[in-house]
Amino acid sequence: TLYLAAVSSRDVPLVMGLNLFIAVVVLVANILTDLAYGLVDPRIRYE
Repeated sequence: TLYLAAVSSRDVPLVMGLNLFIAVVVLVANILTDLAYGLVDPRIRYE
């Protein structure tokens, strides 16, 4: 994969960029899951 190739060739900017991209994807997925949980379970309220 691109990530493993970047790590093995010590391409630090690419590794940092991929880490940032993965972190943003996980963050967005967590936010969407949290919002969707409120739709599935109406007892959950956001203040």
